[in-house]
Amino acid sequence: MQGKVYIIGAGPGDPELITWKGLKVLRKADVVVLNLWAPPELLKEARDDAVVYDWRKEQGFRSLDESWNTIKPENHDDPDDAFWKPVKEAFSKFDQYRIDAALSGKIVADLILGTPVIFERTVWKVREYKKQNIPFEVVPGLTAALAVPTLAGIPLTYMPENKDEGKGCTSIAIAPGMKKSGNGHKFTLDWESLKDMDTVVFMVSEKNIADIRRRLVDAGRSPDTPAAVIEHGSLADQRITVGTLDRMDNLPEDLRAPALLVVGETVSHRF
Repeated sequence: MQGKVYIIGAGPGDPELITWKGLKVLRKADVVVLNLWAPPELLKEARDDAVVYDWRKEQGFRSLDESWNTIKPENHDDPDDAFWKPVKEAFSKFDQYRIDAALSGKIVADLILGTPVIFERTVWKVREYKKQNIPFEVVPGLTAALAVPTLAGIPLTYMPENKDEGKGCTSIAIAPGMKKSGNGHKFTLDWESLKDMDTVVFMVSEKNIADIRRRLVDAGRSPDTPAAVIEHGSLADQRITVGTLDRMDNLPEDLRAPALLVVGETVSHRF
């Protein structure tokens, strides 16, 4: 019997926001891998006899808040860094779990936060599956970049009903809010291009919100451009702060991870 790996986007955090297809695959899987920060409540949907690999039980696990409080960006490239070494080891271990299970004929549900094609390791996973002739399928999920602003009442595009309402907002950009990824990759953003987009969503931006706002203004974006910060989007303790690029008076000092920064006139149409 030939196995198969399903790479499933579990949504932005609320377990109810997984897709119907993702839930059906999860319920039939022989092996379930709960990746870093994916909703653990989804494990209730797995078969009673399914083998579960839960990242929370591994040495490399950190809660999202703990990760952000512990991270040392200057040490990302240090293989002996006390924070990143167990995380990277856990990545390798979980990769092998999936491969071994599929090669033994098992159906594997690989649950990840958000959707598999935005700031995730899907490309590297798929390359290895192809090398070993392992069938796979990517099941899209709701990315936080689109779902979280929606749940906060912020439209990402806006089409005016008449000419008196002015120009519409039709372009969207999704950008990393962090300066480095978990494996040390540095993000270099094209601020000139971003400042011309109608709406920009910066993901995982907790520590860099002030810097992002300043860089957009320096690039030529109006300081009066509406902006919003959304913490713990889709969860019960979601918190929203609205202001402009140069003024966000009520922004908490204790920003909770994950937080999104939405920039654009669409924020002014919040419902």
